[in-house]
Amino acid sequence: MKDRNSPLIDPFLVARYQSVADDALRLNLIRQPVSVNGWFEPKYLDQALKSLKLEGYWPRFDVSGKPIA
Repeated sequence: MKDRNSPLIDPFLVARYQSVADDALRLNLIRQPVSVNGWFEPKYLDQALKSLKLEGYWPRFDVSGKPIA
């Protein structure tokens, strides 16, 4: 449950959004490619987690979905 409901903005989350955008283009739901780079700004979340002392509570995942050590 903790991993599934993580608020973290990690490389896996960004990759999933990019995958959805790529699928939308492939299925002709959109006409032009969309890049999600720049959509997410994790500094505010990271600052809030630091002030609440929750920095290591949720695991971060890499692009392929494997935990980052």
